[in-house]
Amino acid sequence: MKIIQSYWSHPNRINEVNDPNGRHNGGWIQRESSLFCWALSVLKLRQFYDKVELVTDSDGWAELIRDVNLPYTNVSTELDRLQDVHPNLWSMGKLFAYSIQKEHFIHVDGDFIIWKEFPKEICNSDAVAQNREVGYPYYYLIKDQIKDFHLLPPSLNNSPIISINAGIIGGKRIFLFDKLYQKASDFIRVNKGLFHTCNVGLLNIIVEQLLFHEICSDEKINISYLFNHMSDDFHECLQLNAVPRFAKYVHTIGSAKRDPSICLQIEHLLKIEFPQFHTKIIDYFLQLKGSSVTNSSLPKSVQLQRQQIFDNRLKWMGLGEEQYLSVRFHLSPTCRVSYNKEGILTLSYLCVFENKRKYLLLEGWTEIIARFSEPLSIEELICQFEEYPFKDNELKEIHKNIVNTLTIFMFYYNAISLV
Repeated sequence: MKIIQSYWSHPNRINEVNDPNGRHNGGWIQRESSLFCWALSVLKLRQFYDKVELVTDSDGWAELIRDVNLPYTNVSTELDRLQDVHPNLWSMGKLFAYSIQKEHFIHVDGDFIIWKEFPKEICNSDAVAQNREVGYPYYYLIKDQIKDFHLLPPSLNNSPIISINAGIIGGKRIFLFDKLYQKASDFIRVNKGLFHTCNVGLLNIIVEQLLFHEICSDEKINISYLFNHMSDDFHECLQLNAVPRFAKYVHTIGSAKRDPSICLQIEHLLKIEFPQFHTKIIDYFLQLKGSSVTNSSLPKSVQLQRQQIFDNRLKWMGLGEEQYLSVRFHLSPTCRVSYNKEGILTLSYLCVFENKRKYLLLEGWTEIIARFSEPLSIEELICQFEEYPFKDNELKEIHKNIVNTLTIFMFYYNAISLV
């Protein structure tokens, strides 16, 4: 089995900047973030897999290989063959890459990052995908827009509509992907004259995800899923704060790419784990346009806060397996916790992205933030709970919830620091 990734650069350059279904800058706020994530994705894959190949076009080769030298074991520019494809149909680059494979593969999106090899049942399956999608609203949205299209997939009439997410996709039965590319191409060809009646970017979930599920169903081939459950907000695959201890697979899906805190965490993770590639990308953008977003003239207070987030991430990732329970955390100096007029605990913090003070209600697990006005470890915090002592299975879940809360406030809000 081999890992493949694909990068069709055309949508990256052509799509509208603010189109949520387009791929300008790969869907990211800025090109730097896109390239940071690509680098982190392939570098982490290479830690676990010997064969990681790239299917791209000439411009993609120039950026990812010539200029940044990402360590793929084989690179093809077959995507130069894609002609006259609407730039919003970015999934066609992926579908073409799947279709030319001659052996068992798993395709991993460039915004998907691993901290552990894929489970054996995923690697040995006939067909695999990230997760199942059942009744997701955007399928109904595009269904209404394309009711007059030809060759509509019959499964669009199912209730609920069932599909997959293709953050990862592949398997042993590679004939499925020839069929998928052919069906998608036929659908696009016969409906090209109707594109003005719909949001073309939404068609990607039809031609890639829905059609794949439908073909596997028709062929009676079971799909194995990396995530057995996925919430509507996809938080199970967006836990950057929890890597590498409690989260092993991250997919910065959709609108997550436009979250500046996600972008900052991706950059920090690359800088910590692969500093030479972080430097290489910074230098690349300095040469390309004479400046870099990461080196721009941000206010000193913002630069300081971002450095604090990085320093905390560096310390956190350097902790041993059990050290995270005994290390102490403390409320950051720029933050305050108090009760608002309604009697609800409220955190006042300085936003690292807007350089202004913001307020966040503390409810549920987030109420524990108030206890860190003085340095406190997770072990010490648990001893304060009325229900203490806990059973082992309860304790494991409590550890996870506390760590999740603390790391969110540490890496998203810079409200918690390691002592």
